[in-house]
Amino acid sequence: MPGILQSIGVQAQSLNAQSNAINTTGKNLANINNPNYSRERVNLVSTTDGGAVVTSVSSARNQILDSQIMQQLSSQGSLNGQQDIATTIQSFLGERINTAADSSQAASGSSANSSQSGLSSALDNFFNAFGQLASDPSQSSYKQAAISAAQNLATQLNSLNKSVSQTSASVTAQIGTQTQQAQGYLQTTADLNGQIAKIEVNAPGSALDLRDQRQAALEKLSSLMNVSVANSPEGLGQVNVTTTDAAGNTVSLVNDTKTQGALSYAAGTFTAGNPATPIVVSGGSLAGYNAASTGTLATLSANLDDISNQLVTSVNAAYGGNFFVPAGTTSGTIAVSNAINTSNLKTGASGDPGANDIATAISNLANTTFVTANGDKISGTLSDYYNSQVVTTIGQKISSLTSQQDTNTLVYNNLISQRQTESGVSTDEEASNLMVFQQSYQGIARVISVMDTLLQTLVTGL
Repeated sequence: MPGILQSIGVQAQSLNAQSNAINTTGKNLANINNPNYSRERVNLVSTTDGGAVVTSVSSARNQILDSQIMQQLSSQGSLNGQQDIATTIQSFLGERINTAADSSQAASGSSANSSQSGLSSALDNFFNAFGQLASDPSQSSYKQAAISAAQNLATQLNSLNKSVSQTSASVTAQIGTQTQQAQGYLQTTADLNGQIAKIEVNAPGSALDLRDQRQAALEKLSSLMNVSVANSPEGLGQVNVTTTDAAGNTVSLVNDTKTQGALSYAAGTFTAGNPATPIVVSGGSLAGYNAASTGTLATLSANLDDISNQLVTSVNAAYGGNFFVPAGTTSGTIAVSNAINTSNLKTGASGDPGANDIATAISNLANTTFVTANGDKISGTLSDYYNSQVVTTIGQKISSLTSQQDTNTLVYNNLISQRQTESGVSTDEEASNLMVFQQSYQGIARVISVMDTLLQTLVTGL
């Protein structure tokens, strides 16, 4: 009888092992569409007495692949942020922008970059209006057309300045929101570290669901900013999250179960750690938006101000007075003087109604080549400077970002596919495993049933 009882115990243990295997397989199948889930496996070992026991349940997660995917997410986030702003700029410029990868095509002439409603058109209309006025200085309708064209040009520059300012404010707000989100993912990582440690203190490597959740949080964090993740020297399944400062020194963001300080952003600089330290955010959408704010948008604003300054200075000099408000030398302040009207608009220095030297001089500014070395604000003509420094630059940036995104997406998709092959759930494989485990379970159950019958017979006989 002791032998039968011992055999029943062995088979019961084996039955429990198969049950665990069936449950794990069912869990895998239930998570087949969960991108954050890593396939689990029950590790069964045969015992010396002919039974089977579960030694552990392991995950098929590949940490090297996880790390590579996080790097690609950081790159992808940065490119997306930059392109988001470049596309917004393209929209409010109102120009037909050539986004050809070939820079020679992108800069193939102002006609390729002109628009019926953009600044290019407003500049052309302004100089053409004064050219027409020069052909008949006494014509009142031509004077009104010249004043209207000037007012429209100033309005175009004012509008672009407003759009740049609004976009900059939106980017700053977006960075603030995403900075808080990043801090939230850091806190989630620290919290999950604590939960994992409590479970794995007695069962190392067993908190698989929590590990999956933590990896998902880290990948979301990586899409916002670049971080480094390493296993904690304290063990217990915890990880530490770090970044670097400008000198390359390590700045701790998460140390085991605690976040180190708070991530913050102000005036183009990110700070983190305890004590708060300026850090380098070179990846993720935070880096992309910051680069657009401190680079693309800031440069565009400066270029528009230089165009406005050059326009006001040159036109007023040719006019011999204040045609434009002299203090309005930025794109946000440029304006035609309120004193200008059709009755007092000067077309010639002599004041003769038929004189056209002033109108001609202003019209000729369209083809005047300015040189910064001579004290000018721009190099080239006004139209060429705008087309080359603003329109073509944005077109080339969009082209470059699109090309980089295509490459990044290809690499990312390949990595995801590889991870899916290694860690994803296969319906066919799991169905096959389920059949094997169920048959084993049923076989062991029948053995136990037979042993139970024998035991009852022995008991009855006694």
